[in-house]
Amino acid sequence: MIKGQYVDLRVIDKDDEYILKGWASDEEVCKFIPTVFPNRQLFIKNGLLGVYSDKSSINLLIQIEDDVPIGICSLYNIDFVSSIAEISVTIYAKNCWGRGYGFDALKTLTEYGLYEINLHTIYSNIIEDNERAIKCFEKAGYEKEGMLFERLYKDGCYKNLVSMSIVKK
Repeated sequence: MIKGQYVDLRVIDKDDEYILKGWASDEEVCKFIPTVFPNRQLFIKNGLLGVYSDKSSINLLIQIEDDVPIGICSLYNIDFVSSIAEISVTIYAKNCWGRGYGFDALKTLTEYGLYEINLHTIYSNIIEDNERAIKCFEKAGYEKEGMLFERLYKDGCYKNLVSMSIVKK
């Protein structure tokens, strides 16, 4: 378990499947997720097995006091040779939006990636209209690198992605 100031990050296990399926089915919550809940339809159909077993990723459940699960965060596409990885943080519990839990999870997982598993660079590609996420990443020390134009097809149209990263100092 990795402890943040307000959240704990722990390994996802089979007992979490019921809540993950519920989150994966919520269109409002999944609106700004570029990766679409690592293959959301496959997850809904087949469950937890295989979805989080990728060796190049670390997928953690975000929980708050009393072990209440509220979201998922991941380091994925980990390249240990180049010491880089992509990061995502999603708070699925709508009643926890805007309360600082996402920022704490992002900051905690970023520090874990940079200083515990010795990554040099962590990056993310965020849907351009997700202003709240962009501000959260900036607050956590990530910098905008550029725009990936029409890089994602979602909701019937192409979306731009804002590329952001943080480099170990």
